[in-house]
Parts: sequence; C-alpha cells; structure tokens
Amino acid sequence: MSNSSSSSKRRLVIAAVLAGSTQSEAARTYGVSQGWISRLMKLYEAEGEGAFEPRSRAPKSSPTATPPATVELVLRLRKELSEAGLDAGADTTRLAPPTSPPDHAGPGHDQPDPGTRRAGEPGPVQATQELLHPLRSRAAGRC
Repeated sequence: MSNSSSSSKRRLVIAAVLAGSTQSEAARTYGVSQGWISRLMKLYEAEGEGAFEPRSRAPKSSPTATPPATVELVLRLRKELSEAGLDAGADTTRLAPPTSPPDHAGPGHDQPDPGTRRAGEPGPVQATQELLHPLRSRAAGRC
C-alpha cells in the first residue's frame, strides 16, 4: 500500500469512527483489524493530525547489533593483516577460540596455501591469534 493510500485509509477510518461507527463496523467496512483501529484511535487522540502519517516498521533499536567498537577492531585488523600479507578472510579475525579446519577442504576453500610462506613464519591464523591474545585475556577477565 502506498503512503498516500495508507494515509487516506487512516483518514477514512478515523472519520468513520468519529462520525459514530463502532471500531468493529469500521474494521469490517475498510478491511482492517479492530486492533489496528484501536491503536490508530489512540494515536489520533495523542497526536491529532500526525496519526494520518504512516509509521516506519523498522525497529527503534538493534540490541543484537555488533557493537561499533568491535566492527572498528575487525576492520582495523583486516586492514593490518592484509597489508602484512597475512589476511586469510574471517578466520584470521575470529575472536572465538580456533576450531580445527574441516577435513574436506578443497577448491574454493578460503585458506591460504601453506607452501607460500617461509619456514618458521607464522601462518595468518596463528599470527592473528597472537595479536588477539591480549584482547581475549581482557575479555575473559570481564566474564
């Protein structure tokens, strides 16, 4: 439903209820729920003409969103690792304890070729784990 038709329906429903129709009658007439009309009328009583404007359905907050500091840390680590030639994708910035790689790693698997680094040089995951060790220690102390 477009904003203008939504606003128009809101005006019609409010006008019908103010003219004496019950909320149930208006709901049947305009094909909406009685609960929607009840909420609309409360909004009209509280805001007047503002009730005619459609509201966003987007949540007012995102409590499960990744904190901005974490996003910034991951982006900074990815940039530093990439510049050092150690970035192997998400596995190198994982803050959780490492898991063993799948036995079926094949073509397209996002792991660097172990033969491309010098002997004794840490791999990207190991290098990242060493970088993140102080962060993990601090985080564990807060639990």
